[in-house]
Amino acid sequence: MRRHAQSDLGPRETVVNAGPRVTVVHAMEYHFPAEWQFPPTEVPYSIVRMITAGSAVFAVDGEVFSVSAGTVVLVPEGAVLACQSSAPDLAFVSVRFATSMTVDGRDLLPEAFSLPVVHAAEVEGELRAHFDAVVDAWAQPSPARPLLAGGHLQIILGTLLARAHAGSARTRPPARRRRRVAGRAQDPRIERVMDEITRNEKAAPDVARLCVLAHMSESTLRRTFKEYTGKTMGEFHRELRMVAGARLLMLTEDSIADIAAKVGFPDPNYFTRVFRQVFGIAPLAYRREARQG
Repeated sequence: MRRHAQSDLGPRETVVNAGPRVTVVHAMEYHFPAEWQFPPTEVPYSIVRMITAGSAVFAVDGEVFSVSAGTVVLVPEGAVLACQSSAPDLAFVSVRFATSMTVDGRDLLPEAFSLPVVHAAEVEGELRAHFDAVVDAWAQPSPARPLLAGGHLQIILGTLLARAHAGSARTRPPARRRRRVAGRAQDPRIERVMDEITRNEKAAPDVARLCVLAHMSESTLRRTFKEYTGKTMGEFHRELRMVAGARLLMLTEDSIADIAAKVGFPDPNYFTRVFRQVFGIAPLAYRREARQG
């Protein structure tokens, strides 16, 4: 008679629905004292921006919005974004991020939670404090940076969601309708595996160790990981390294070869090919466009 193993979750573990993961790719406040324009571009990441001064016109997938100080704009990954200032001294805080709620490389978070693109002007300053905290955390050379930045970003997105559902924002669907992701309970086994891969992002995943960690056979782990994240473990690991590479492109003047080596790619040409596959743009073009805001 076949003996069944004890529940993978263990007798004392509790499944907690912690929602989608968010990873900050870059955060900065931009100031444009003169006229500024950003041409129509398909963005390879999600963006949330708070206008802190001046006014501008944003076009998201062809829909045009006039925004001013305090307005928050949420642009989903894969959308076509164009912007231009409509008054001098435009300034905004911009946070670029990736989420675990993706299908075929597309961010589905705005649609899954019915988040509008444009949110009403800020009054009490609560959101501005969290935007500033993301920027401050991102600028700190500390191992805690991704957790601190991601934590404040979670609060920003949660606040926008609460306001949208309370009717304090313009409650219309995002411009681009996409396939929804069915609700799914949190799986602490896969969360542990994801955390382990993230902690050792420069090295290829040790599948044998991950199987022990998750109490699964290799075939079960591979299948469950793909069902849970929409990615294979290799794809998840690859995207982690590309996010690290994107951050180095924006924050340093390091060469492509140096950045490739730092994120575990001894061949810079291979790094460039993979980067283009993940972000849809070459590394140097990404650096140039990112620094334009």
